[in-house]
Amino acid sequence: MHAEYSDSPLPSAPRPIGPGRVLAPPTLGTLSKPSSPWWKVLTGCAIGCGVVGLAVAAFLIWGAWRVISPGPQVPTEVVVTPAAVAVVHLAGDERAHGLTRLLGAAMAEHNRRQRQAAARQLPDSLRWLERFDTMQDARSGDAVGMWLPNEATLAVLLAANERRHIALAANFRGFVRPIRAFLTSAMKGKGSDATVHTHAGRDVAVFPNGSALSFAGGTLLWSDSAELVEAALDRAQSGTAAGQPGFLPEGAYERLKAGHVLVAAAHNRGSFLTAALMEAMEAPRYGAVGDEHASTAERSPHPFAALAERLQAATLAVAVPSADRADVTLTGLTRDEGAAEAWRTALTEYLDGLRERLAASGLDLAHELAVDRRDVTLVLHLSGLQHLADEWAKTMAGQVEGAEPGGEVSSTPPPPEAPPR
Repeated sequence: MHAEYSDSPLPSAPRPIGPGRVLAPPTLGTLSKPSSPWWKVLTGCAIGCGVVGLAVAAFLIWGAWRVISPGPQVPTEVVVTPAAVAVVHLAGDERAHGLTRLLGAAMAEHNRRQRQAAARQLPDSLRWLERFDTMQDARSGDAVGMWLPNEATLAVLLAANERRHIALAANFRGFVRPIRAFLTSAMKGKGSDATVHTHAGRDVAVFPNGSALSFAGGTLLWSDSAELVEAALDRAQSGTAAGQPGFLPEGAYERLKAGHVLVAAAHNRGSFLTAALMEAMEAPRYGAVGDEHASTAERSPHPFAALAERLQAATLAVAVPSADRADVTLTGLTRDEGAAEAWRTALTEYLDGLRERLAASGLDLAHELAVDRRDVTLVLHLSGLQHLADEWAKTMAGQVEGAEPGGEVSSTPPPPEAPPR
């Protein structure tokens, strides 16, 4: 017996099951598309909305990148010229990892002490908010690293009339474009005492005191002389190689920067180095150890005062391998071999007292001193910087720690602090 099948698109009835018969799988037939035209409209709208959403997301990402990224930058040594008598360079790359950790730890400790002082005024129902502050403290190093310049150079230049000028260049990590737009708008706005003109395609703001400010792309330029800023813009536009101190041997400046977060080099042209050393030594002008309470008139002259003029050039290199340690290398080129030996004698006597003073502040000092003809090299190894950062945070948060619950200052006077060292 044979079954009859129609031409209908609907599935036919299954065959009866019997001996020797195989059960065929049921079929669903042919599904037809909806006959309504609205499905095409809905599909087109969905595709269009997706394309618009992707375009908006791409625009937002591009805008965020434009705001955060610094843009094209030039080497900060663009402010260095052969007339420079001193150069200070700060590196913010991996060489600054230890420095950012040290500064971040100091900030975290400062914030922690402030919270402890303010926690007495916080209701118990809101104590859970302190956990968010703890999370922020863990990222203090990243916050410091974000605002630490990726590279910065300060140059002291000696003009023909022996007048000193300062030029500064800095490459920040981000937010340079909005800062540049804000400063430019403020300096061009009403009420500003700056005069803005264009040089080498860049806006240069000149202030009444003669200093000037400009941007070479994403590089900040400042100087106490508008001519130095304009000269730096010319070198940046022409692609001139970054300048180096002319008083150092060729390649010595690059070797000095290798592995160091902060380097400095100075020449005694025009007695600049002598004057700088005298100004730096005027503050810690102490005689014997423990003589910190003596008046200025009673303090003996600094042991290096007579030796400063016998220096021809000097360099400084600082490495911070960790948040608790720093290595400082000082080199000096004297005018004669007798001056080098005199420097060695003075440094040996001075370092003995310096070690005792630093130990009283919680710092450990080890040093290496060598003299090679006219060259004097001193290497200082400082450890215990974390303790120094904690003491700084304690001092900065001291006013907050003296507050009583309710916002009033405690009437009990704080214990006397040790005199500054």
